[in-house]
Amino acid sequence: MQLLLVSALVLALPLAAGAQAAFEVASIRPSEPRTSATYKYTPTGLFYTGATLGDCILAAYQISGFELTAPEWIRDQRFDITARAPRPSTKLELMQMLQALLAERFGLTVHREPRVMKALVVTARKEALKLTRGDQDGLPDMNGPLTEIVLTNQTFGDFAHSLGRIRPVGAPVVDGTGIEGRYNFVLDLGRIAEGSKKPSADVPKDGAPVLPPDPVSVLNGALRPYGLSLQSRTAPVQVLVVDRASQTPTAN
Repeated sequence: MQLLLVSALVLALPLAAGAQAAFEVASIRPSEPRTSATYKYTPTGLFYTGATLGDCILAAYQISGFELTAPEWIRDQRFDITARAPRPSTKLELMQMLQALLAERFGLTVHREPRVMKALVVTARKEALKLTRGDQDGLPDMNGPLTEIVLTNQTFGDFAHSLGRIRPVGAPVVDGTGIEGRYNFVLDLGRIAEGSKKPSADVPKDGAPVLPPDPVSVLNGALRPYGLSLQSRTAPVQVLVVDRASQTPTAN
C-alpha cells in the first residue's frame, strides 16, 4: 500500500456565503471512455480529466471521502474540466472558485453537520511536546514528496484534517489536544517505513515506501518526536452533506 496525498492543501474550506470569486471562463465536458483521472493546478486555473462530481466536491471543499455524504451516482460519470481564473490565484482561491462553479453548473447545494463515527484522535503528551510555531497569520499548507510531508502554519484542527486526507489512514482524524496557535511539522514517513518494504521485485517502480498493514503505526512513529500520537475513538466528525445536485451540468 502506497502513501498517497489527495491534495497539497489541507484547509477545510468554508461553505460559500455571499459574493464569491468565480472563474473567468470554464468548460465542463463528459470524458472519453477509460479516461484516466488527472488533476493539475496552476496560478491561472485548474485542469481536470476523468474527474467525477464526487472528486470535484472533495477537492473544492478539501475533505476526505469519510467526510462526504452524497448519492452514489456522483462517483459514476466522469468529466474533463478546464477553468481559467480572472487573475493569478492561490490554491485556496481556486478551490473557492470551484465551489462556485459546481453550484452554477451542477446546481450543487450542501450543508455541514456532525456525525458520530469511529475516528483517530490527535492526542498530546504535554510533558513531551516539542512544537515549532508557524506564521500565526499564515495560511496552512502541505507539500513535499510522498516520503516526507511538510506542513506549515497548521492549527491542530488543520493538522488533524491533513492526516485524515492521507489515504491509507482509513479513518477521519480529529483534534483532541486543545492546543491553540499555528505550527510547522515535518513527517518523515519514508525513514519510518523503510523497514517495512517488500522484496525488491514487489517495490513500486516509483520507489514509494510500502507501508505495513497498519499505516497508523507509521504515522505515530512520525508524530512521536513532537509528543503527539493518534488514538482510535468514537468522536463527532463534521461531514459535508449534498442536498441537491444535477447529474448533467448546464451547457458551456
